[in-house]
Amino acid sequence: MKNSNKPSSSDESLYFNIQADSRLTKHPGGLKAPRELVEACHINKDSFALVVGYGAGKTPKMIVEETGCRMIGVDLSAGMVEKAKEMAKACKPGSGFLRGSLPTRPTGNSPSKR
Repeated sequence: MKNSNKPSSSDESLYFNIQADSRLTKHPGGLKAPRELVEACHINKDSFALVVGYGAGKTPKMIVEETGCRMIGVDLSAGMVEKAKEMAKACKPGSGFLRGSLPTRPTGNSPSKR
């Protein structure tokens, strides 16, 4: 018997695409938690940060703007990757966004360029 309470992968894709189109992401607590993590990890202009599940790119953008670091973002949703590429304009060269998940290998040979 099929579990009707579990969303299908197409349902999840639709959900993430709606979030990407509206630039809404689930981020409990806003940017306070990522700022605390940046401070705890001593991320600075010489750092290279990895952001997994970045949504529309607000968190990586904030990290880059406030620290000057380079970063790579990995997200499951192709829609979120496309929206986040717009945010890449604020990033240092060598920063970018990839579609994928961990522990699977992200698709593409290198991050999107500005």
